[in-house]
Amino acid sequence: MKNNSGFSLIEVLIVATFASVSIAMAVPGMTSMVYRQRLNNANREIYQAIRSTQAEAARRKETWQISFRQTDAGVEWAKHHLSAPLDEVGWNKIDKNILLDSTNSVWSSSSAYDSDLGTYVWMLRFDNNGHFLDEGGLLSGTTPSYPKVTLQPSTNVDNSNFAKRCVIIETVIGAMRVEKDQNCR
Repeated sequence: MKNNSGFSLIEVLIVATFASVSIAMAVPGMTSMVYRQRLNNANREIYQAIRSTQAEAARRKETWQISFRQTDAGVEWAKHHLSAPLDEVGWNKIDKNILLDSTNSVWSSSSAYDSDLGTYVWMLRFDNNGHFLDEGGLLSGTTPSYPKVTLQPSTNVDNSNFAKRCVIIETVIGAMRVEKDQNCR
């Protein structure tokens, strides 16, 4: 009598097929989770950058602004004095897989065209008390439009209408909140 202690070819193929199907089902969910985490991290960075700009304006008792631009390398932001030329400020890059959602972002009237990059630069300004400068009158209407910076993933992996993160400035004194998905519309 012969003792076989191995697996037959059919058993190995069944296990390999089951493993392949399981992995194929898990990969899209894992990829989506990775992109959502990147989006969350970028939104936290934007929130902290806006808060830091607000604090710098109050600390120095001068008007400071945070500027945003969309380049081929992704979203970039810079915290700087109002009078600083845009080509001389230090731009910080966010994850290259994150984009500004221009249809769901709301800015005051402050924007400038950067001819070197061929793109617009959007700005949020804070006065010498750290209060938001509502130059476009966004907050003063009967139905106020809150200034907000909205981010979305740049790939088709999770670039659906609900995959958004935003930072919203709610008051002239600069109160902010962070929202996600449907609340960023």
